[in-house]
Amino acid sequence: MLDRLTAGLSHRFLRKWAKLAGQEGNTNDMATSVIVRNPGILGGEPIFRGTRVPFRSLTDYIEHGRTLNEFLEDFPSVTLAEAIAALQEARMSLAEGHR
Repeated sequence: MLDRLTAGLSHRFLRKWAKLAGQEGNTNDMATSVIVRNPGILGGEPIFRGTRVPFRSLTDYIEHGRTLNEFLEDFPSVTLAEAIAALQEARMSLAEGHR
């Protein structure tokens, strides 16, 4: 069931969103964003709020054919709800970029 969420996400989509998330102001502007940037953590790379887990780790897992369950097992500080929210934010961010 979890993997159906990510099955429709193309590798191109994930790479593009990861790139957009790294641009200044793209994810920090949303106070409720699950993905944030802090220059003092991992050089400002987009991370899951309250962790040191880069969002790129999630996209890398999916890009390399690994499952969402595997990601959650390997990064227990990220919850299922946070991973899903991050993917939804990515989808919305890309949709806004195409308007």
